[in-house]
Amino acid sequence: MSTTTVQYDVLDGPSADRVIDSFKYAFTKGCTVEVEFTLTPRNTRLRGKLAQRKVTATVTGLQYESGSPGMFILWVNIQMPHHSQTLKGSFYNANQRKGVLEFDVPTHHVNRLLG
Repeated sequence: MSTTTVQYDVLDGPSADRVIDSFKYAFTKGCTVEVEFTLTPRNTRLRGKLAQRKVTATVTGLQYESGSPGMFILWVNIQMPHHSQTLKGSFYNANQRKGVLEFDVPTHHVNRLLG
């Protein structure tokens, strides 16, 4: 199965504490902390097809970005309608609650939206 990288702008997201808690408990059986992001596609052709949406995710990887506190490189698992997406390492600023998330999406889903 081939994939296409799709970028989303984060319009609103979780606090730094919530991001850290989600990562802390991501692999604890029976106890996970989900975070919520409001996303919109960066690609203007996709933006016309997909409205902004709120999604829930679990932070599965976390790295501090060199800069001020609250800046992270994130990896999350997220469920969106019709397909499951695993996030590549992407930038998120918990202070401003904004960032850019990158997903590998099955190519046939992207082609269906753009076609």
